[in-house]
Amino acid sequence: MGLYDRDYYRNDAHRPGVASWSAVTTLIVINVVIFVADQFSPAVIVTRYGDVVSRWLDDHMALNANLFSHPSQVWQLVTYGFAHDPGSIMHILGNMFVLWLFGRDVETIYGKKQFYQLYFSLIVLSGFAWVVIQRIIAPHETAATLGASGAVMGVMMLYIFHFPHRTFLFMFAIPMPAWVLGIIYVYFDISGALGGFRLTNEPVNNVAHLAGAAFGILFYQTHWTLFSLWPGNWFKGIKRRRSGYRVYRGDRDGDREDPRKLQQRVDEILEKVNRSGMDSLTAEERRTLEEASRKYRNNGPGAKS
Repeated sequence: MGLYDRDYYRNDAHRPGVASWSAVTTLIVINVVIFVADQFSPAVIVTRYGDVVSRWLDDHMALNANLFSHPSQVWQLVTYGFAHDPGSIMHILGNMFVLWLFGRDVETIYGKKQFYQLYFSLIVLSGFAWVVIQRIIAPHETAATLGASGAVMGVMMLYIFHFPHRTFLFMFAIPMPAWVLGIIYVYFDISGALGGFRLTNEPVNNVAHLAGAAFGILFYQTHWTLFSLWPGNWFKGIKRRRSGYRVYRGDRDGDREDPRKLQQRVDEILEKVNRSGMDSLTAEERRTLEEASRKYRNNGPGAKS
């Protein structure tokens, strides 16, 4: 039985109410509520065929490429990630489905608090990267973007690095491991960003996708988020890197060298999760679970999804 096959590890708590929701569930609900509210806001742009392209709410939440000229609108770096095309139900359905599909296991690994920090950072950083690139390639064009796809792409990439051999159906028909799926999506985003072949005729912010993927990989390697810039977290980051180095060398009670000791520690931690939830774990206990996840993944066959 794999580490993530255990029911009590997947379910942090069974307490009813909004407070017990996972971060993924909360984020999906927020996005859906904003999308529904947007449907009742006044139309701003309507085509000659009567199709609504933009409404008041998403128009004000969207991230504009001229952000550097209007720094007072810096809040758009956050709000754009929670707004979606009011004229396309597939825009929000696609993003929320992918967030649900990949985000649950990622949140299980890192916990609710760190997942929120990761998601927020992915939204801001992928949006900022798009603004920078847009100003470089088309400094005089007026453009705007909205949607959670940059952050979702980062979560997806992080999932792929943790579970590269899990099998998915590409286009709901072709089975392939997660790492191949990631390469395909990155290829199409690079192609789309360069004006080449696209998976869809709908407008897609390929630059934000690629930026989100890059920052997802950065987080996998370093655990760095925008919250790492907070002064109180500077020394914590240094301590985390040093502690992580000791765990990797197997200096801590020989866990790395003796699989039985590592398994015993994992069982103790999972029992704690079952009693008190993921948020009760210390940073060291989370690192132990990540270490066990990598060990099981490398030494055994990948699980099927």
